[in-house]
Amino acid sequence: MKTPLTCEAVARAGLGESLGHAAAELLWRCPNHQDEHPSLSVNPKNNVWMCGPCGVSGTAWSLAAFLAGCDPGDKAAVKAWLRDHGLG
Repeated sequence: MKTPLTCEAVARAGLGESLGHAAAELLWRCPNHQDEHPSLSVNPKNNVWMCGPCGVSGTAWSLAAFLAGCDPGDKAAVKAWLRDHGLG
């Protein structure tokens, strides 16, 4: 049986270890904007993520697309990113 994709696994694969936490959320620096203070957050319990300054959030799939720099609807590109990062 295949392990479900999680936001935390995607963030760790694409961004490395978390830089800290705020309440129940793990924090990373967003690679898509100048981010002096980690603003990309993942809530492992609810399996969701968001980057406030970028105005985006969603599922593990959408996080993989965000980190890959592609549209979530581009299944081939997202799957390739996941595979390249050990998650596919």
